[in-house]
Amino acid sequence: MKTAILFFIFFVSLKVNAQTHNWERIDMKYQKCINSDTSIGNIGTCAFSAISDWEKEMNKAFDGVLKSLKLSKDKIAFKHAQSAWLVFRDAEYKSFDNMFNNTTYQWCKTRADSRINIVKTRAIQLSNYYDSLKYIKKIKN
Repeated sequence: MKTAILFFIFFVSLKVNAQTHNWERIDMKYQKCINSDTSIGNIGTCAFSAISDWEKEMNKAFDGVLKSLKLSKDKIAFKHAQSAWLVFRDAEYKSFDNMFNNTTYQWCKTRADSRINIVKTRAIQLSNYYDSLKYIKKIKN
């Protein structure tokens, strides 16, 4: 039963998060940017901007989770997980660079989209953790 409640909280938080955080704005800004100029140089510029926006969302959620955790051991474990994720992210970036090492539009866009999605996924994941922790605190009080 406890597991079912946690799954329910997780899925509700996905819907609420998209509305609360206005994440579509980041994706729409990226699409508008690359549609305005499809040159390879612009794809990189647009992607770096989108990654930066997603990193801000991720850092905001990370800070929220960290502040919500009360026990020192929980904070240490969470920081360790984020450090491990950063290693994973860097390895994925290197993999994308090797896989999509081509200067054509489609390959550059594929590499850019892949990099954005790595950070976007983590930002949403951390935000869901934070929202779940806030909800749990709310129902306990």
